Amino acid sequence: MFFLFFSCAKIPRGEAGKQIQLQYFVEGVSDDSTRYLLYLPRDYDAGNKQWPLLFFLHGRGERGSDINLVKTHGPPKLIEKGKSFPFLVVSPHCPLTLHEWDWRIMDGLLTEIEKKIPDRSCPYLFNRA
Repeated sequence: MFFLFFSCAKIPRGEAGKQIQLQYFVEGVSDDSTRYLLYLPRDYDAGNKQWPLLFFLHGRGERGSDINLVKTHGPPKLIEKGKSFPFLVVSPHCPLTLHEWDWRIMDGLLTEIEKKIPDRSCPYLFNRA
């Protein structure tokens, strides 16, 4: 196998209703770690429930080193303004060194989320192109 996935942080409990920044590293894809925003629903900590998972992929104009660019459009923007959702939202940030999304980043991030959040249901992909 020519790439490896490394976890850099665990999902902190008590972060329900917030959008937090996390990161992981995919060897062989980029020299940078991949940062992403994770939103946990307000009542996430309340009990055992399976949560739908939405992946939000930003457009080309939001690539770079400032993860706050991910909050320019879509669910991350709405969450930042106080909107709550009844599902998990994962918003990865594409580094400037990549010209488009690499499937290995998406696969690695899904693997990362599966390890950290066992109580999620099937993922949905939302792409702003």
